[in-house]
Amino acid sequence: MSNPQAIENQTAQNTAKQKTSLNPENLQVMAKDRHRLSRLKKDLHKAQKQKLIDQKSTDSKATDPKATDQINTAEAKYQQLLQSSHEKVIERQNRLPEISLNQDLPVSQYADKLIDAIQKHQVIIVA
Repeated sequence: MSNPQAIENQTAQNTAKQKTSLNPENLQVMAKDRHRLSRLKKDLHKAQKQKLIDQKSTDSKATDPKATDQINTAEAKYQQLLQSSHEKVIERQNRLPEISLNQDLPVSQYADKLIDAIQKHQVIIVA
């Protein structure tokens, strides 16, 4: 019987080797995609772990092509969703308007103080 800790370590090493430039920890994604991405990542991890267990139990270097195809398909689906979600975030950030203050207004003179007060307090009263 295989050691579960050894299998977990081997799976983690394999996953680290398979990481691409799209690292979800470094990318911003849409909030609506976060749960789906986490589920896809968890399912992918399970499939890789199961493949490793199957390889250990058969004591064979040969891999099941069906399992490999499923893992590759899941990886591609995950990467595609991750990339598209990140691109949407970038598009939305680029569409944000640039904030500029009208210097003719008296409140603009106190903009820095107002920003500081808003960041420190939930409610401010401007008189």
